[in-house]
Amino acid sequence: MDFVIQVIFTLFIAGFPYFYFLKKFKDKNIFYISISSLIIASFLNIYVVNIEFSPIIIIVSIFSSIFAGYKAYKTSNLYKLSYLFIFINAPLFLLIEANYTIWYILSVVVTTSSLFNVGKYFEDKYGSPNFQSITSLTHKLPKLSFFLQLYLLSLALFPPFPNFIFLMNILVKSNMDLIVIIVFIFVFLANFFIAMNILSKTIFGKENEKIYYRRMQKEDLASHIFMLSLIISLSIYGLKEILA
Repeated sequence: MDFVIQVIFTLFIAGFPYFYFLKKFKDKNIFYISISSLIIASFLNIYVVNIEFSPIIIIVSIFSSIFAGYKAYKTSNLYKLSYLFIFINAPLFLLIEANYTIWYILSVVVTTSSLFNVGKYFEDKYGSPNFQSITSLTHKLPKLSFFLQLYLLSLALFPPFPNFIFLMNILVKSNMDLIVIIVFIFVFLANFFIAMNILSKTIFGKENEKIYYRRMQKEDLASHIFMLSLIISLSIYGLKEILA
């Protein structure tokens, strides 16, 4: 029975690549499913049941993370990337006690939601959440470029953004054995290289003369200001936690 509960929580915490079996679902819906189940499972694991996952579950989640990293590197769909970042980070959610990871999970939720918001903007304005043909945002859409850079730097685990702060907090406060350190390094590098890959292909490069760059409207700007305010608030709280 304990193993069954572990498997269920592993699915909810994105420790198994169930996104691969949901191909008939829209990518935005897979994101909604993955982020909702992650939040629910995380709080249940803290306040209802405190699960210690078996080595088999951990190994599966590690391979799932590697697979998600590969899929993330190959895609230009921001909806897909938003939920793939969750799966990449999942082994840490399973390996480390929930009371240490909860703020990192919340930070990942906020930053992936921010990236998803950019994908929604692309879909609304250009008909697709893919960034492949939308380049040179720094020159053509400086406001959107500003927000996207901050989201990607946070996902890439740059300080002083909250993902880095809470991940370092985990490193300092939790007991980490060799397998946790190896997973920690992989997750760190995967987040960094994938986020930087997106940044290099969207923020910079030669502008695409075949598309008309649509400038942000007030309602678009308001949603990104809100997401950025959440990121800043998490950074401030994380710094207070470290300095306390």
